[in-house]
Amino acid sequence: MNPSEPHLIRLHGPWEVTAGLDNSPQRVRLPDSIEVPQNANVAVSSLHFSRAFGLPTNIDAKSVRLIVEEIGGPGTLDLNGEWLANADAGDDIAIDVTPMLRSRNRMTLRIQIEGCQSITPFRAVRLEIT
Repeated sequence: MNPSEPHLIRLHGPWEVTAGLDNSPQRVRLPDSIEVPQNANVAVSSLHFSRAFGLPTNIDAKSVRLIVEEIGGPGTLDLNGEWLANADAGDDIAIDVTPMLRSRNRMTLRIQIEGCQSITPFRAVRLEIT
């Protein structure tokens, strides 16, 4: 690895998704398109995508940026329960999360999905460590 290039950790793989106020998460593999849950009794207006990750180790890091490419709809991003950003459909988010990182972390992306049958929540999510 070239020392001037950031070290990348891709946050693919297992994510948990919950629909609106539903507290029973489903495991999904992202990035991918998923079907929006349809429930005749409850109108689902948002999906919450959540993923845990550990503090990067064995890397001499001065800063860690969280990158989310092409948000699938209007929504918000938080880390460890703290708001990071609002985004519109198609937006990218790039934010320095160095001071917020803990030994175990959880990021959550909440996307409004009214009127959608399926959604791709993002194109890619990664940590860039420099």
